[in-house]
Amino acid sequence: MNNPCAKWISLGCLLLVACTAGCPTAEQPGPTETDQTQSQSAREKGTQQAQAAIAAGELKLKEYPPLPHPPGHGQYTALLREKCGVAYEVISTSGPGYSQALKQEVAAWNQTMEAEIKRQFGPDILQRLQDEAQKTWQQSQSPKKQEPPDQPVAPITNGATVSE
Repeated sequence: MNNPCAKWISLGCLLLVACTAGCPTAEQPGPTETDQTQSQSAREKGTQQAQAAIAAGELKLKEYPPLPHPPGHGQYTALLREKCGVAYEVISTSGPGYSQALKQEVAAWNQTMEAEIKRQFGPDILQRLQDEAQKTWQQSQSPKKQEPPDQPVAPITNGATVSE
């Protein structure tokens, strides 16, 4: 290395690597006992609320956090409502941020509700409705075929059409 700039750049890189290699890293905190207790409490709350709703004759699936919906999701929720009487609720919070406790509560609610829906309508009902919704959505996206005209075409004689 005869170039003095290259020597300084190399030395600078070496020092940077040496300094950062010895620097302590911030450890990601794991779930605390309080977090685990809150999560368990939220799951219990979701399960209990779902059981009370089922006892009252209400079937509903919930979504939290709100996510982008795949194609056919609107058809799926409509089929849930029409064929099984299952409502669908997207929960949004008014404040910024995300609640892990609410996510756990909704997950427990849905687990309880899905078990009841499958008990009432069959173990494969949710998959069958999703398949039907996908099929309906795909059919709505395919180009429509041109139907032949209903009006008869006048016969051709000597290359010309006959007019009335």
